[in-house]
Amino acid sequence: MNENFSLETLWKEVGFMPNESQEKAIKHIDGALYLTAGPGSGKTRVLLWRTLNLIVFHNINPDEIMLATFTEKAAHQLKEGLQSLLGLASNHTGRQYDLASMYIGTVHSSCNRLIGDRRFYSGRKRNKPVKTIDQLEQYFFIKRHSIWNRLLDAGELDTIDINAYFQKKAPSYPNKHKAIIDIIALFNRFSEERLNIEEALFKTDQRDMLFSILKMYKEYKNILIENETFEICDLSLLQNKALEVIEGFKNASNIFKYLIVDEYQDTNSIQEQLYFTLAGNKNICVVGDDDQALYRFRGSTVENFVEFPKRVKSYLGIETTKISLSINYRSRRKIVDFYSGFIDKEDWTKNGDVTNQYRVHDKAIVANSTDNETSVISVEDDWIDQTAQFCKELIQNDVVSDANQIAFLFPSLSNKDAKNTIQTLRDHGLNVYAPRAGIFLEGQEATELFGVFANVFGLPDSSDFTGYEFNKYKTWVGNAERIGNDIIESDSDLKRFVDNKRLQLEIISKDYESLLRVVQKNNWDLDDEFELDLMRRKLAEANNLSDEAKRAVLSPYLARIVNERINDETLKPFKLSQIINRATSLDWSILDLFYQITGFNHFKYYFDLAQNEGNEAPICNLSKISEYLARFMELYSSILSASFLREEGFVRLFFSSYLYTIYRLGESEYENDDDPFPKGNIQVLTIHQSKGLEFPVVFMYPKRREFVEADQKEVIIRNLKEVEGEPLDKIGRFDLMRIFYVGLSRAEKLLILPKLAPIKAQKGRCIISYINTTLQEINALDMQSFDKNILEIDDIKESALSKPYSYTADFLAYERCPRQYMIFRKYGFIPSRSQTMFFGSLVHSTIEDLHQFLISKREKQEA
Repeated sequence: MNENFSLETLWKEVGFMPNESQEKAIKHIDGALYLTAGPGSGKTRVLLWRTLNLIVFHNINPDEIMLATFTEKAAHQLKEGLQSLLGLASNHTGRQYDLASMYIGTVHSSCNRLIGDRRFYSGRKRNKPVKTIDQLEQYFFIKRHSIWNRLLDAGELDTIDINAYFQKKAPSYPNKHKAIIDIIALFNRFSEERLNIEEALFKTDQRDMLFSILKMYKEYKNILIENETFEICDLSLLQNKALEVIEGFKNASNIFKYLIVDEYQDTNSIQEQLYFTLAGNKNICVVGDDDQALYRFRGSTVENFVEFPKRVKSYLGIETTKISLSINYRSRRKIVDFYSGFIDKEDWTKNGDVTNQYRVHDKAIVANSTDNETSVISVEDDWIDQTAQFCKELIQNDVVSDANQIAFLFPSLSNKDAKNTIQTLRDHGLNVYAPRAGIFLEGQEATELFGVFANVFGLPDSSDFTGYEFNKYKTWVGNAERIGNDIIESDSDLKRFVDNKRLQLEIISKDYESLLRVVQKNNWDLDDEFELDLMRRKLAEANNLSDEAKRAVLSPYLARIVNERINDETLKPFKLSQIINRATSLDWSILDLFYQITGFNHFKYYFDLAQNEGNEAPICNLSKISEYLARFMELYSSILSASFLREEGFVRLFFSSYLYTIYRLGESEYENDDDPFPKGNIQVLTIHQSKGLEFPVVFMYPKRREFVEADQKEVIIRNLKEVEGEPLDKIGRFDLMRIFYVGLSRAEKLLILPKLAPIKAQKGRCIISYINTTLQEINALDMQSFDKNILEIDDIKESALSKPYSYTADFLAYERCPRQYMIFRKYGFIPSRSQTMFFGSLVHSTIEDLHQFLISKREKQEA
């Protein structure tokens, strides 16, 4: 290594000049570090450089570091940035830095990995596999009739009893969907608090409805561990499982030399236990901003961050170094002044003591910007139309280089003003991307695509199903079928394609019936072991069997693998049903069908629109559809066999269950790692979705119902665990202040706020009053008085984190097919054959077993 090589060398190479606080944080090595980081303070860069400093200049192996972030997208960006910078360091040191073994990810991905990490087991032995189910899979798991009925029986309840408990009044009829949503939310909270179920049952009155729900939770946990070969874990219980693994291995606390946790204000109770249990080397760094704590509804506990130094003392017995990242590099000065003034309007003190507050009150956020020009404006009369016209002129006059530099933020997109704003923007001829403003499936691209699917497969008979929500869905899917038919009829090539697919479905169905008749004639059972010599010839001679099915049955390859199974005592022989399914399966999946359909003119236009005209919204919606199709294949089957299609099996599952559930669940109004921000479109988001983002121009709607009562789950947990926290009568108020603080701090160049009439009963103390008062304090201009042409907005910025490019994954892929590169690498479409990776995983697993055995043997010899 060059003796003169230092951090400063790399900073100079990439043009990074850290301020004093950033430099201190990056170079801090030993002990607990508490970074309070305001909006736009460069915390991501600090985490990046601090990690690089540990690896390059302090010889810490990457697998000795855990870097936990809030989203997989953030983790991916950090990993790419770190790889890029380590590549620069390699030019000086001559060393290669491999991040493959480093823990960079969300707490859930880290827990999943930790459970399978042999370093946490004596002798590095393989543990019982864990199958992790995400939120959607958890919903479908509990929704199963057998599972739901078992839970109800355990609690001695009916669905309508659960509805009444959470709605606080008896409904007229049971709603299973709402009951499952509410039960999942409470079950997950129990798991995240690591609730001792026996203790909770002991202290709860048996006549209380909560007692019955606790019994349901106990049964739910029992169901998850019933499988002998693997254990099922939802994302909340996954953290429990990881903590059990850590507590079960005495050296677990010393495996990671450094823990770095981002967005620590959004951690929950069990995550805090996880991190402190792993921090045996006492090198734990947390970064966060309690004023941006938005996830109490998911069990997050802002006190984890506010009281971090006190808790370090309690858990680790050491003092904490506190560094404030207080300089905002994102926003102009008056925007920073505005949101700082706004958050201070609320009384955060504990009993009036200004030195003892429910927030970190000494962050002293200041803007790096020194300009004193107007950057916050208000709009009052006819504010929706005025703002739409204002945005139109920003785009027409090239004040912004692309419409996606403008964002509209709302607490919720379901309120009337949000919907009117979206419609008014569109009425002004502006493209708007707001996939969460309504039901995603009702969007144009989803309706058209699933309409074509309905014409290929047909729709199930749903005359036996009724209800308000299902009738709405039936109306949509029926309309989609008609629209799909119109698209097919308008394109003769597409019509021939669809007719061919229908014919293939008909052929395999007839083949299946022909083979079943042979089974019945010979008194066989579908579960019988397949006897090659006896059964193959008779199946191939079935009446009216297609040539393709006959070839499949007589295939030499089939004969070989059947014999291999028979001769291998470790494998079960094939059943007759498996052979028949193989002979009567399609050679395409629903994801294959999706890509084939999008190759026709109607859908190809959407890809051309993105490539040639810069409107990326339709292609982003198609990418989302590919995700939903891939999820269906993961949950159920990637193979379309005649037995699956028989008696409306597939269409009932796909249209009446899966798509209907997606329709009802809708798109969450909270963050999503993969949300795109397509060019050519004004972005309309919830404030939750906007967290971690920034836009040159931001309009924020500052009105929402102001809750007095705390969330029911919070009250239940406080009573069961007898824990303290922010006062229950202030929680709703505090959380609302934080939501709007996040929204206000997204703006870079211009913040636009409507001047609304405050709520009469709370005049002076409501959010709207705080907004209006702060507007007066900074002398905000009215929109009509503001000269928009003086705005100086840069072209769309590239990320501050460098992105590495691969010769094979990027350059060669682009050279081979630029359109395919655009689809998969840029827009995140799911490849149709990505599910068939079992063999590769099996080989990797076997090699890993051998590798871990050799390591364990070497460790014993060294001991």
